[in-house]
Amino acid sequence: MALQAHAASLQISPVILNMDGAERATSMTLRNEGAEPIYGQVRVYAWRQTTTEDVLQETAALVASPPMIQIAPGGTQVVRLLQPEAAKRPGEASYRLIIDEIAPPDPLRATGVQVRLRYSVPVFVGAAPQIPAQRHLTWSLVRDGRDWALRVDNSGAHRAQLSDVALVVNGKRHSLRDGLLGYVLGGSARQWPLPFQPATHGAITVDARVNSVPVQADVQADTGK
Repeated sequence: MALQAHAASLQISPVILNMDGAERATSMTLRNEGAEPIYGQVRVYAWRQTTTEDVLQETAALVASPPMIQIAPGGTQVVRLLQPEAAKRPGEASYRLIIDEIAPPDPLRATGVQVRLRYSVPVFVGAAPQIPAQRHLTWSLVRDGRDWALRVDNSGAHRAQLSDVALVVNGKRHSLRDGLLGYVLGGSARQWPLPFQPATHGAITVDARVNSVPVQADVQADTGK
């Protein structure tokens, strides 16, 4: 399904790119819905995670073409994503395609690029998973200083996209996020601070969507014992 992301006057479709490991190229379409030209640069970064943040690193495994764009009002630009060599790693490789909307050329401005807006598109390369992602997830409450955080460990080889996440603590529902909370990449763990102080005794479960599939799961609380 081709989704679309709207931000300012640049429209992006699709908003997630999936490539088979043997696939050598895929593409996305950028459309300028505004009344002024859009100038931009397009780059691809390898994407990994710590428990608290996404980490982007330069890579040559995927190449965006063209790397610089200029889109007239009402116009479109196709950006191709090229894989010079077929992926050999098992599981799934994760990337972010970054589109920086930059100020138009100005001969009076000092050298350097002025970034106006940044768009980040997830890119995943690898065969489709054989087992649903939710079966590889472990949910827990952990201490984050004086506060608590929801930690999600993904022991699988493919990403888990988390959305509409809520904790149910002793029958009381606490919403963490309506819509997208974030991703837990294969073999990674992420945690998010809780906007409330949970009771850590009794029944704790999570209601969420994992890769758009409704999921209910038990949550373990790290009480330090």
